[in-house]
Amino acid sequence: MAVEESRRDFIGMAFGGFAAAGGIVALGAMKKTWDPLP
Repeated sequence: MAVEESRRDFIGMAFGGFAAAGGIVALGAMKKTWDPLP
């Protein structure tokens, strides 16, 4: 039971980190596309 709990927690953290990184990249790309000034 403890192993399954830790595994679910690890998957949640990995998915959260991946989603956060993707959101940051998407935000930067959107800002660069919408704002031509550097």
